[in-house]
Amino acid sequence: MTAPINLLVCGTGSWSAHIATTLMSAKQATPNTPIRVLIGAVEIGEIDRERIQTAVPDSPITWIDVSTAELDALPERRASKFNFIELIAIDRLPPDVERVLSIDADTIVRDDLNQLWNIDLDGRTLAAARCTWGLWIGRGIKYFEEAGLEGNRKYLQSGVKVIDMPAWRRENIGGKAFAHLEQWHDSMFLGDQELLNAVIDDDWIELP
Repeated sequence: MTAPINLLVCGTGSWSAHIATTLMSAKQATPNTPIRVLIGAVEIGEIDRERIQTAVPDSPITWIDVSTAELDALPERRASKFNFIELIAIDRLPPDVERVLSIDADTIVRDDLNQLWNIDLDGRTLAAARCTWGLWIGRGIKYFEEAGLEGNRKYLQSGVKVIDMPAWRRENIGGKAFAHLEQWHDSMFLGDQELLNAVIDDDWIELP
C-alpha cells in the first residue's frame, strides 16, 4: 500500500467550512494516494468535526487541539492570535510524522499533492514559495537590523509548506519562533509567517 501524505490544516470552528473545502479539494486532486489528515483545531465542536470528516470520508483525521487560553496567553501583538495555531500544532504532531505538508485553510488544491510531497528538501528543514511582496527579509521584517537579521535573505510565504519534522524538532524551530514573538511582539506586523522568516535563516528551499 502506498504510504499516505501527511496533510496539516489548521483553524477555528468558524473556519470549519474552509477546512472541509481545502481537504476536499486536496483529496479530489490526489485521488490515487491516501491522505492522513491532521487538523490543528481551536474550538471545533463535534458537529463541525463530523462535517469535516464527511468531506474526506476515506481519510482518517487526527485532531490536534489548541486551546484559546494558550492563544490568549501570547504577548500582545498586532497579528490575530489565531495566526499562531499552526506553529503550536506542528510541535504537537504525532512522533511518527516525519514529513508533513501544511496548507492554509483558505487554499484550493488544483493539482496532485505528490508533486509537493515528494520534493527533495536537499537537507533543509522546509520548502515554501517566496513571498511576492516580501522578496527579502529586509522588506518583510522592518526591524531586521535591530533583531540582528540578515536583510538580504529570501522571505518565505508560509501558506504552503513541506516540513522535515526531524529537522524541525532538532532545530527547535517552534521554540525559537515563540522566543522571537516574546522579544519582538511590539514590532511585529504578521503572525507565524513573520516568526518563521525570523528564525529559519536560509534553512529552506524555494518552491516554484
